[in-house]
Amino acid sequence: MADNVKKAQPTRCDQGEEIVANALSVAPDDKVTLRLILCKAAFKVAVHFDTGLIVHEDAATDEVVVHLDPLNPGLHSISWSFLTNVASWGVVSEISVNDVVRYRQRKGDDSHFSFQHLFILLRVR
Repeated sequence: MADNVKKAQPTRCDQGEEIVANALSVAPDDKVTLRLILCKAAFKVAVHFDTGLIVHEDAATDEVVVHLDPLNPGLHSISWSFLTNVASWGVVSEISVNDVVRYRQRKGDDSHFSFQHLFILLRVR
């Protein structure tokens, strides 16, 4: 790379190691939080818990935080999607249990597979 070519400055969406999982085991009284860190753009965001829409924002910026209510035992799903109409964008999706990040995935315009609808299963003991 030539010395006179500037590198893009890192954003919040470039930080933290990915922690990819398909399902998380939690207790009914665990505090479960979904956090979407949004970079470089405004996004349309939708979050579903099981079959219900729990968040819908048309122009979210910076971040979206969703705290789930106490969970009943069984298998549950949380899914989220984010759309933007700009070429340069980034999103970090995090799920924490009792304030400990147990899932983190980065998506952006430079992702090899930039699918913008994600989900995770929650097994409540």
